[in-house]
Amino acid sequence: MKVEHFKLRHVCEMNHKKIAYSEMSEDELIEVVMQAHSNQDAHLVSFVDENKVYGIFGLYVHWPGVADCWAITSEECVERPISFHRLTLSVIAHYERELSLHRMQITVREGYTEGMRWANKLGFKNEGLMVGYMPDKTNHYRYARTR
Repeated sequence: MKVEHFKLRHVCEMNHKKIAYSEMSEDELIEVVMQAHSNQDAHLVSFVDENKVYGIFGLYVHWPGVADCWAITSEECVERPISFHRLTLSVIAHYERELSLHRMQITVREGYTEGMRWANKLGFKNEGLMVGYMPDKTNHYRYARTR
């Protein structure tokens, strides 16, 4: 598995894990990624192996030193969880260095225990519940990784 520059077709080629994204349709997911891609402060990469897209990682810088991160994973991640996890950690470390980040933050939907476990393994700490955070009013936990 390797990191590639993000291409919009990567979203269409993924077998999305719907549980992580509530009831978001593929069209809505593409729209969210397109918005992120058009942001000049955004950085997106894809995790690819043998033309199979395992996931997309993105972040955008709020202000110097602070970035919001997100990931879209595919069903195929269960085939290579250790290499996917290690590659994600290396991408996080790369952006921490390259962008001089002292804080990276993510949100995880309430009840998505797999996402909460993964956030902890990536070094993110739970900072609390944000009630009604998303447009569909779902609650999300804020996690942060600081150094």
